[in-house]
Amino acid sequence: MSARPVKTLYDPQAPDWTPPLDIALTVAREMLAQHQRADISDDRAMLSAAVCLEIALRHLLAAYDAEVGR
Repeated sequence: MSARPVKTLYDPQAPDWTPPLDIALTVAREMLAQHQRADISDDRAMLSAAVCLEIALRHLLAAYDAEVGR
């Protein structure tokens, strides 16, 4: 059995775009609305929701930090 390299969901070294706070809030709300009825028994739906919501949360926090000057 050979070990395969792990590719993480988030790479802090990768260049990233920070949206303005109003856009990040809108996208976060849209992602929540889109995934609120995901079937908890559907692995693909849960994975999709988790990834989309993590990305939205990361953008939201980055936008907030940029807004308050952190």
